[in-house]
Amino acid sequence: MKNQFSVKTVLVLCLLVSLSLDVARTDAQTLPLLINTQQVFFQDIAAGDGAGIAYRRQEARGEALSKSIRSRTISLEELFNAPTLTGLAGVAVADFNNDGAEDLYVTNGRGRANSLYLNRLPVTGSVEFFEVATAAGAALTEQESSGVAVADIDNDGWRDLLVLGDRDANRLLRNRGSHAGAWLGFEDWTYRAGSQIAGGRDADGEPSAHTSASFGDFNADGLIDVAIARAFDHHSFGLPIFHAFHDAVQPNLLYLNMGNGVFSDMSTESGMTALRGFSDRNGPLQSGQTFAWENLLGDEFTSVLADEPATITWGIASVDIDLDGDIDIVLWDDQGGLPAADQNGADQGLIHILENRGVVEGVPQFTDITAEAGTAAYGAWMGGCFADFDSNGRLDIFGTNFGAYTASGFGPEMAGKAGNRDSRVFFGQADGTFADPGVGSLIRSAFGWGASCVDIDHDGYTDIVYRGGLDLLSFVDLSNPNNFYLRNVDGTGSFEIETLAFAGSANRMRNVYGLASGDLDNNGFVDVIAAASIVVPSPPYPVAPFPIEPAGAVLDVFARQFLRMVPINPYVQDPHDLRLAPVYPEDPGLLEGTLSVEMNSGNDNHWLKVKVRGANGKGSAHGRRGKVNRDGIGAIVLCTPEGGKTAMYPVMGGASFLSQDSTVILCGLGSATRGTVEVLWPGNVKNRHFNVEAGSTRTMVEIPYSYDDPTLSQSEYEAAVGDYLQALVDDGEIGSAEKDVLEQDAVRAFVESRGGLL
Repeated sequence: MKNQFSVKTVLVLCLLVSLSLDVARTDAQTLPLLINTQQVFFQDIAAGDGAGIAYRRQEARGEALSKSIRSRTISLEELFNAPTLTGLAGVAVADFNNDGAEDLYVTNGRGRANSLYLNRLPVTGSVEFFEVATAAGAALTEQESSGVAVADIDNDGWRDLLVLGDRDANRLLRNRGSHAGAWLGFEDWTYRAGSQIAGGRDADGEPSAHTSASFGDFNADGLIDVAIARAFDHHSFGLPIFHAFHDAVQPNLLYLNMGNGVFSDMSTESGMTALRGFSDRNGPLQSGQTFAWENLLGDEFTSVLADEPATITWGIASVDIDLDGDIDIVLWDDQGGLPAADQNGADQGLIHILENRGVVEGVPQFTDITAEAGTAAYGAWMGGCFADFDSNGRLDIFGTNFGAYTASGFGPEMAGKAGNRDSRVFFGQADGTFADPGVGSLIRSAFGWGASCVDIDHDGYTDIVYRGGLDLLSFVDLSNPNNFYLRNVDGTGSFEIETLAFAGSANRMRNVYGLASGDLDNNGFVDVIAAASIVVPSPPYPVAPFPIEPAGAVLDVFARQFLRMVPINPYVQDPHDLRLAPVYPEDPGLLEGTLSVEMNSGNDNHWLKVKVRGANGKGSAHGRRGKVNRDGIGAIVLCTPEGGKTAMYPVMGGASFLSQDSTVILCGLGSATRGTVEVLWPGNVKNRHFNVEAGSTRTMVEIPYSYDDPTLSQSEYEAAVGDYLQALVDDGEIGSAEKDVLEQDAVRAFVESRGGLL
């Protein structure tokens, strides 16, 4: 049975109602200013090509085709099949030259070099950048680059780069370290004998559309592996966005690190591609099942759910989501323009949780627990991040989504059940499931791609900053004004939209894709870096509100769109007959994307920094040796201000969308002057550190003896830890003073875990 598409629905689909209805024009002065007493402010030091940043995103390969389509009258079918995205601009924050200051790596399109910005803070005393990609061997000018991830793949103490190819080969760049005090840059390890890291190919033999990557030691051998998300050739056509499990979509990838720069494809053997949790109008779908579905135009189709169904995956994360010591995988998949099951379509865009069930013959074994875990909620999921927002001792999942405003333009067939297109948090529960309460008092959310879960104001509660925008050919989504963050009010998971912190630095016309965070000026507060793939031209080209009634949401004031096509025969009965024409006689096009570097002013709240360091292969010859990768990726850092609630921060080697945050953890303490820090290492070993002073930076070195190990007596534990730490001193890994502090904390944690006092 066909959907009953009215003319009104078609008009809404084309976002034309907003041409005649002036909705959402609330006077900004009537909104209460959300000012907290420890207000921070951000300043974009890259504005006007400042601070040595002159990034411009190369026009995507599909933009020429998009321009030709927008220059003439087209049908809805042509609109649906047009290229869907501009270039994918990713950004990573890491200290590549080991000088103590965080640097930036930003991806670009084919024909224009990627950017490697070295932070000159140690030299000049201020945040200024020097672009060295070509000199450092990291330009990759011939690659259509997309996502980027950073990890020390060979445990030599220098961070390496994985740069993904969008319909292009991936590139693995090994950090060469330094010689005589000079950093040597990178060398290309992509095609080392036997390595498959360059990526997969589609049915036509062309390179894959790789999107995002995330490093993690999935088989617990001390070598960092990588999971890679894939989508489809969005530069050529957009049909998979409107289709159930389209053949052009490519399964995700998992590569195990075999050592010496060799990565082997274990995607199928690991179970990573055996995705489950999907539904149609009749309920859950099983592998091999034939099901019927309808598209946005009401056309009917049948499909068969494959054993390894390929989904449109934009975001991916390697994280110990259940806190059991092994590394799981989370996928953020896109429902796109496919109607959901409750609209006679199918639920294919889910937040998948792939639980690590152990290792068999060196290969990790993943099981999709999405349905059981409670994250099988359809949405246009793009990316996200993790934290314990409600302070219940479990990790929560934030996911960026299409947003209420953008979804409103496509009518009920796309919006579906209220709230399903909102960016929001899934709260982890004690039984391992996740609760989805919706956006609550925020009422509505905006479109999002990249996100970071960080404590913006250091009140001790983890906040959320996310950005996004999208060129949909007939209009450009500007619902996310780039001027807010979600402030965690009191550590109970209640959020408010804070619009003052970014008010002086935001540029609402930028369509941000990749977003990352880190402390660039070493003032202890997190800075935000955002890579825009496109920028909408400034007026005289007007922006318009969305066809959605104001509901008292803060974002009602800001959410806008840039219209570029309108229907010339809006009263047709059959949407297949609708034709759209350009708004402007000469297409205004879009400007090249830019990079923003928004610096946090800080406030009077206290903080501490945590650097984790694995000790793989290090330690006593007659005791345990370290097992964790050098970067400590996969660890969970728990920070508890004295008298406060515990915050939880995963150490991640790539997450969200296209990008990577710094692996240096910033813990907000509020007014407390010290805190307790615990590290849950991969392998389920726990180390605890006491009385870490505010304003300090503490390196937490892996101790492979858990303070709660029931098999060890106190004397055995003290002897084992002492021998291990002394071996690290002998190897030059730590100093004697550091050993004493680590040893004292380890013994205290052991005693207190058994109810004693020290």
